[in-house]
Amino acid sequence: MNGNDCWERNEMMNEFLKKWSKDPNVVVKYLLLESTTDIPNNAERLRHIFEAGTGAGTEPADASVAAVAAAFDITMPNKVYALCRAFSASNVNFHAVDGSGYRLMADMILAVDKVNAQVGSRLASPFTKWLKYDVARRVLMKMELERMMGDGGLSPNTLEIVSKCLKQEGGRSKM
Repeated sequence: MNGNDCWERNEMMNEFLKKWSKDPNVVVKYLLLESTTDIPNNAERLRHIFEAGTGAGTEPADASVAAVAAAFDITMPNKVYALCRAFSASNVNFHAVDGSGYRLMADMILAVDKVNAQVGSRLASPFTKWLKYDVARRVLMKMELERMMGDGGLSPNTLEIVSKCLKQEGGRSKM
């Protein structure tokens, strides 16, 4: 059901979250489902969840997004890994042709890195393979790597990963 973009999926997911919202382990599994679905344009939904869950965005109009955002906690590494790091497993959304998935991941890295540098640096790992993709995706990933590098506020670990990614040459990593 998780891969179907329909009202029944949303209703079932909402009911499941209501029932299990007090169990942190089940909430982590739920966040994994939300982040890894290949429903097109899920990156936008995840952006609203992440921003509302971190207090960086406005209260979402969609009740299901608000419920998931309330279950997310940027200070809890397992929840961050489930929502953010697992997102890269969604080929449809992480590798979206418009670059929205890379942009979302970079935004999540920048935000998480300020709260927990170790977790932030681990979130950067999907970018380490940027040279293995087609030219269009490499260009989009490199833009996000450069944007993160230019942020000026990266922790030393995340800065090291991002800078090493940008120093890769000829399809072979120096990492």
